Amino acid sequence: MVAAVILAAGQSKRMNGTDKLFLDVNSIPMFEHSFILAKKLNINCCIVVTNNAKITQKAKEYNFLSVKSPNAQKGMGYSVAEGAKALSDKITHAVFLNADQPFILADTINSLIENAQNTNKIIVPMANNRPTSPCIFPKRYFAELGMLEGENGGRVIWNRNIDDVLFENVSKNQMIDIDTMEQYISFS
Repeated sequence: MVAAVILAAGQSKRMNGTDKLFLDVNSIPMFEHSFILAKKLNINCCIVVTNNAKITQKAKEYNFLSVKSPNAQKGMGYSVAEGAKALSDKITHAVFLNADQPFILADTINSLIENAQNTNKIIVPMANNRPTSPCIFPKRYFAELGMLEGENGGRVIWNRNIDDVLFENVSKNQMIDIDTMEQYISFS
């Protein structure tokens, strides 16, 4: 069984006070693109990590489980950890989606999920020879992911286990994450 974990608890620190997850991208709030994507994936469940009541409500409308990340302001590692801790024992693989990547295609992620299931390795997408997200982790890494803290996400785990990583080339254009107002304006 595969789960998606949507990370939507960030502080939008580089957006000068604007919560980027609520910016419109093609007439839809940015975060909701990750929800629409998750509905198209070959997964069994979806967990949304957020501290925002509106995102929690939208997660309920999509029949997704929502969990809080009380320490999200201290870094992404805490949110990844909360998502990993919420995974049930039945889950064999988890794909960690960032809610600020509104252009990812379902076919790309479904292909990565299939590779993860076939190889039982950590899958790391590569765009223009650079590792990016979303990464997919097999169950044996869930406990380690559940102990993450600070600014470091899953990259710390796969860097420590590089022999168990499969890098997959993907199109750069769909893996763009929007972190600044300049990026948002250039992609809107």
